[in-house]
Amino acid sequence: MHILWINEVAKLTGGCERYVADTVKLLAEKYHTKSTLLYAVEDLTEPEFTKLFDYAFPMVDLAKQIAEINPDIIYVQRLEGKKPMQQLLKCGKPVVRFFHDHKLFCLREHKYTVIGHNTCTKPIGWHCYPCLGFINKSDKFPNVKLNSLAKFKAEQHVKKQLSAIVVGSDYMKQHLLDHGFNNSQILVNPLYTLAEIRQIILAKGIFCYL
Repeated sequence: MHILWINEVAKLTGGCERYVADTVKLLAEKYHTKSTLLYAVEDLTEPEFTKLFDYAFPMVDLAKQIAEINPDIIYVQRLEGKKPMQQLLKCGKPVVRFFHDHKLFCLREHKYTVIGHNTCTKPIGWHCYPCLGFINKSDKFPNVKLNSLAKFKAEQHVKKQLSAIVVGSDYMKQHLLDHGFNNSQILVNPLYTLAEIRQIILAKGIFCYL
């Protein structure tokens, strides 16, 4: 199987990159899969990360690159924006997306209230405005950006067209269900450490892959 991995960051900067690195390594060892990485063109790369893939390229023309790479499946770990996802969905390949945070489910992006810092389990709606969750920090002047319900619902609509969605917990699955995603579309695949999954392979000769 040839897997095309899409992750804007091409270096080991956080947990989701470590998850990708470990999964690519284990799939290659156990199932001899072929992996190609596409990453954001403006990002710096890290050889320790990119060497795990058979090939690694910056994203410059998604439609053309996917046609040339011709993968069996596309696995999206980190990709911002509605337009790139729409391009992926038109490519004719199965597209799987991993959701590792609350950015799709909260205007504040963190799923807790501005006032009181209480955990919020409600789906996005008009109550997000009095919560002030629509006001976010920005790196650009005037260092503030405003999020809207319309923008979030448009992005959710696009992502509901994915072939499958992977989450690391039932908690994250419930967020998807609360926002109208199809139960049959969602796979709960608990996060693991490299040591734990190697023990499973050695002891039982099995490996849970996507």
